[in-house]
Amino acid sequence: MTRWWGALIALAGAYRHNGDMRASAQSMHQAFAILPTADDYRIRTLLADNASTKLLGFATLLGGQPNGRAVLDSVIQIFTQAMIAPREFMPRDNDEAQSLEQLRAIVRARIEALAILGRKAPPLVATGWFNQPVPSEVSDAAPGARSKRLDDGIIRIIEFGHLGCGWCARGRSAGERWLPKLPKGVRFEYYDVAEGAAGNDLCEGQRCVDALRHIYVEKKRFTYPIAIWSGPRDSTWEGGAVMRETPLQQPYLISAPSYVVVDGNGIIRWYQGGWSDDLWMLLTRDILPPLLKERTQQLQLTRSTQ
Repeated sequence: MTRWWGALIALAGAYRHNGDMRASAQSMHQAFAILPTADDYRIRTLLADNASTKLLGFATLLGGQPNGRAVLDSVIQIFTQAMIAPREFMPRDNDEAQSLEQLRAIVRARIEALAILGRKAPPLVATGWFNQPVPSEVSDAAPGARSKRLDDGIIRIIEFGHLGCGWCARGRSAGERWLPKLPKGVRFEYYDVAEGAAGNDLCEGQRCVDALRHIYVEKKRFTYPIAIWSGPRDSTWEGGAVMRETPLQQPYLISAPSYVVVDGNGIIRWYQGGWSDDLWMLLTRDILPPLLKERTQQLQLTRSTQ
């Protein structure tokens, strides 16, 4: 079974390389449909781990296809079914039980990421806007909040994070270094969830926005577009107060940091939770080229029909 699985995955990769995404998706779907049929739950879990890694690569391309989201939804159902252990299954020992649970947790996280790909990116909602025009559309998510649509033809690499996150700081600095190397029509942007603090100062609302403007624009001299979410403190039933969460938390699976690529049509095409030192190589080698090719083809098609 594992040989048949490997052959189908290789075939899907070959179709993908030749630009035939319909045939690639079909071969990929056939490979993933094998998962729940594996009698040995241990093998099934290992295959699911391997499969979910490969699917994240395919998902970038699938997200732009007319039926891409439907294919991803179907495969997610297969993964979910494959992860259910048979009632009679018993791990050999605690080590195996822990190992399988770790694999299941990894696969579940990848499935969660797959769930947002190929979907329309919600407008960015923020209370502060640096190095860019302030959007005209008002949002009721927080006092002073405005929203910006992402379907304007620009391919965006967006980092989500906050000031106190060390890994986010690496991404912010990398973003500035990337600016001169980004292809035309590709933009790096940063979205900060202020979390009620700017450095050592507790703040909320406009105070946080002003403090972060000083840090990011005046002190760090970042020149790429930055959006700040700094909501008010909402009262709790216990008599306390909590910072209001950004409405983008779930739609973008925001963590500190996390990264998404949104294509020019405003579709989420790629997601990664956490910083990695090979992020630039991954973006320029695997993620951006097919999106740039798609955009060129769309522009050519538009011109030919005018």
